Amino acid sequence: MSTPVETTTPDGGVPARSGACAAGRRLEGVATAVSGTALVLIGVVTIAEVVMRYVVGAPLSWVLGLITDYLLPAMFFFGLSYAYRTGSHVSIDFLHRTFPPRVRRVVDVMGTVLALGLFVLLGTAGLLSTHDAWSAGEIPPPGGAELPLPTWTSLVLIPLGVLVLVVRILHTLISLVRGEQPEEDR
Repeated sequence: MSTPVETTTPDGGVPARSGACAAGRRLEGVATAVSGTALVLIGVVTIAEVVMRYVVGAPLSWVLGLITDYLLPAMFFFGLSYAYRTGSHVSIDFLHRTFPPRVRRVVDVMGTVLALGLFVLLGTAGLLSTHDAWSAGEIPPPGGAELPLPTWTSLVLIPLGVLVLVVRILHTLISLVRGEQPEEDR
């Protein structure tokens, strides 16, 4: 099968093939921005905590809770799709490169289906945990956490970030099944 000829946008990017593709790209762009913002906030809040603790002598008790409950999960889960699209994840491809193109495509489809199944399970588990925490009205006991917010507010980051990744994986799978080169390989 031949790969369709691609045109490029003025910035050198590949244009979206459909409205769903464009919506997925926008969603991924928002998730990537959230991930990057969370990373920057981790640095800013950490510096503020160090200054307050060692210069002013008044540590910020809520910093650890903010970073561990909200900023790290946001950075990680909202960055998954970007990492998948750009190939920034761990990949062992020395054997894959030796396969003929047809075998490589079959292996790619199988791996993508497995990844899709894994992340659908992870997203479902995250959604169920979020729902359970929300429906039970879970909040940390007084004095039991730096941030006395309902636990579902941090748990919801898991299914939201995984949803963006699942959209990316579906886009990749559709491209592979059509015999097209996935966006991350262009």
